[in-house]
Amino acid sequence: VWSGTLTANFFYYLLGAKIGRRTIMTQVGLYGDLDQWIVGDDCVIDGYVWQSHTFEDRVFWVQKTEVGNRCFVGKDSILMGGVTLGSDSHLEPLSCAWKTMKLEPGTHAAPKRYIGSPPVQ
Repeated sequence: VWSGTLTANFFYYLLGAKIGRRTIMTQVGLYGDLDQWIVGDDCVIDGYVWQSHTFEDRVFWVQKTEVGNRCFVGKDSILMGGVTLGSDSHLEPLSCAWKTMKLEPGTHAAPKRYIGSPPVQ
């Protein structure tokens, strides 16, 4: 019901996410670790993309995931915990940004496009 509306952003905000202005999330899902999301202004997040936590070697890891301003995260892509997607960047559909990756920002006129797993330019 709330998919693709600003109402979804308000719902996630109430649960601890930091979501910028004019940002659209096309799918609403039940996520954990919403307080670990930081999303900039003018972004499009297309699908269920968040994996903010992992369980490795009997240790539970939770890390912030940051998406800069004017970013696009494609359908069925995955942002793992600790990822930073720089402003003016696009993560193409079916890509996976691995834990703690820092994807460089582009420019407003020429956004950087990343594709694959791990994502390459």
